[in-house]
Amino acid sequence: MKNFFLLLTYAFVFLLWVCGAAIAHTESITVLDVYQREVSVPFKSDRFIAIGPGALRLYTYIGEPDRIVGIETFEKNKNTAGRPYAQLYEESFDRLPDVGPGGPQASFDAEGVLNANPDVIIVSDHYERRAIERLQANTGIPVVTITRDTAQGSVFNEKMYASLRIIGAVTGNEARAEAVITYIEHTKADLIERTASIKNPKAVYLGCLPRSGVQGIRSTSGHYDLLDYINAENVVSLAGINEYVFINKEQLLMWDPEIIVIDANGYELLMRDIQAMPEYYDSLQAFNRGDVFMQMPYNYYSTNIEIALANAYYLGTKLYPEAFADIKPAEKTNEISRFFLNLDVYEALAEAYYGGYQSLQLDL
Repeated sequence: MKNFFLLLTYAFVFLLWVCGAAIAHTESITVLDVYQREVSVPFKSDRFIAIGPGALRLYTYIGEPDRIVGIETFEKNKNTAGRPYAQLYEESFDRLPDVGPGGPQASFDAEGVLNANPDVIIVSDHYERRAIERLQANTGIPVVTITRDTAQGSVFNEKMYASLRIIGAVTGNEARAEAVITYIEHTKADLIERTASIKNPKAVYLGCLPRSGVQGIRSTSGHYDLLDYINAENVVSLAGINEYVFINKEQLLMWDPEIIVIDANGYELLMRDIQAMPEYYDSLQAFNRGDVFMQMPYNYYSTNIEIALANAYYLGTKLYPEAFADIKPAEKTNEISRFFLNLDVYEALAEAYYGGYQSLQLDL
């Protein structure tokens, strides 16, 4: 009997050791961020901050907003119509302590970060790797890096999907991350299927793209995936330009695209330019025929994915009406934004941006 109790004691001690080892093993998880850094984060992280262009936005698609414990001053900007996530959580975010100035030119504020006392810091790769590693060393808080590589309409990319999965892993919301990725992929497939049979794609120029502020007609990009997925030809890409660029106005005259799309951020600059140079715009066939369309701003402190997808459907209705006959742009915008943010955004967009989606009928 004595030996029996001794064996029980040994078994109990062994069980405690095994359980202790299992607990120790699960106290942290390791994630591989977009800089290919292996970062160990607490297994049950409950306090987060998100720094840099796009970081807080992507977090709100996946994580719970009440687990954000500090916010960049830039994110408290009251012009929230171009940032639906900020519109949705404006009241609660405004009460949070500042963790740095934020904005495209900002640097890290280690003191502000420490005061917020997060478990994990999520940072966009707007910042260089060495700056991120310095922040982690200075604060002793794990820093995981996600992408901001969506700014020119490239929302269907693996770095972005990896970033959503990283947020899912550190917040414990892996299923939600996969659901968002699946939704985006299904949207891509739907756009492709609707326009796959188009034999004569429309030639499109996308102007007034924002870049560190509002810009005029010369601001464009040859890398705008959403045009590809509705089977439209980007005249900038056809010219061999695959990045953001300021073109010469004479070049636009030479291209003379069938369709011109204007980002609403640059609408007022465009109107002033038209008043100053009516002859120039009168020489473009798209303005003469009324084939100039205004999309909603999708890029404000990186990309609002929900608005970018909604823009693709709106442009589809204008370029290929038969293929998108079932789409009502305002309703589709709200349908998409409800999935991402549980928020109808179109009415606020229309109020802030000249009435929303529209053809620009200009008196030249």
